[in-house]
Amino acid sequence: MRSERRHVSIAAGLLTAAAAAAAAWPTAFAGLRWAGGSRLGRRRSVQIARGRTALACEAFDDDPLWSQPPDSWPESLASLFVSLGPHTAADDFLAEAPFTSSTRARLYALLSNLPLNENDVSSWLYPPACHLLKGEQFRRLFEAAGVQAPLQRVLDVGSGDGCVTDQLRPLCNELVLAESSRGMARRLRRSGYTVWREDIAQTGARRAASGDGGFSVVSMLNVLDRCPAPRRLLQSAHALMQGGQSWLLLASPLPFEASWYGWRTRWSGRPLESLGLAGEDWESDGQTLLEDLLPECGFLPRAVSRVPYLLGGDELDGGRVELDDIVVLAERY
Repeated sequence: MRSERRHVSIAAGLLTAAAAAAAAWPTAFAGLRWAGGSRLGRRRSVQIARGRTALACEAFDDDPLWSQPPDSWPESLASLFVSLGPHTAADDFLAEAPFTSSTRARLYALLSNLPLNENDVSSWLYPPACHLLKGEQFRRLFEAAGVQAPLQRVLDVGSGDGCVTDQLRPLCNELVLAESSRGMARRLRRSGYTVWREDIAQTGARRAASGDGGFSVVSMLNVLDRCPAPRRLLQSAHALMQGGQSWLLLASPLPFEASWYGWRTRWSGRPLESLGLAGEDWESDGQTLLEDLLPECGFLPRAVSRVPYLLGGDELDGGRVELDDIVVLAERY
């Protein structure tokens, strides 16, 4: 507890100093956004999916993109596609979600250029604001693979601000969260969650050996593209699952563009591992993920969908941000 208070005090001091600097010299930080200063900038160069801000998009259900598989996919994959519309909750999110002021975005830009965990910085400066699926949509995805709620024991890896996890929570008998960010873990614990503050890619094998595994579902929702060792993370998920039938719930923006800023990569932005996804387009990356990557890691896809992943951005991003997610339910083998 004393250590946690010390970290909070340090963070508060950094924020106070950065706020004073930003107020005194706002133009000094104007260029940082383009160097990766905004919240999404370091991960995806503020790449707005399909080249538009979410504030300008039409109603999601008017777009057939979300309701059918890509034409280029073989029948073996197309037959797994599950339409999870209507997406009225996504439309509501765009109308109601908060977004952060340019001042706070510039503070994020400044602090993210220091050797700090960017998710910690985000927890200090950005309110919880993201949307992937509602609980009923998660339920329909599981039912498409023949899995009925309640889910017995679930591990949610990389829960972040908890907004997406909150939708999964009612479907679970037991839910454990794993989050490496100190700031995000603190926020999640305040919401009543059991949280392992650790990187499962590093601790998963030890957890499994000590009997902490046995999960019927491991979820990784928008994690693979922003972690240092994504392949090792998938292997750890496999090790932590129970014997018999168990499931991986995976979501990721496509085309795949991975980045990680931390001491293990010397803040280079390059993860330690490659997943072999070319990052050229949604269709080909999705096919490679389903046909090659997941089977290589011990998972067989049983249901797949395409959904908008929405975040409350900031004034430097132009408002809310829309990414184009693949969502997969895969069975462990």
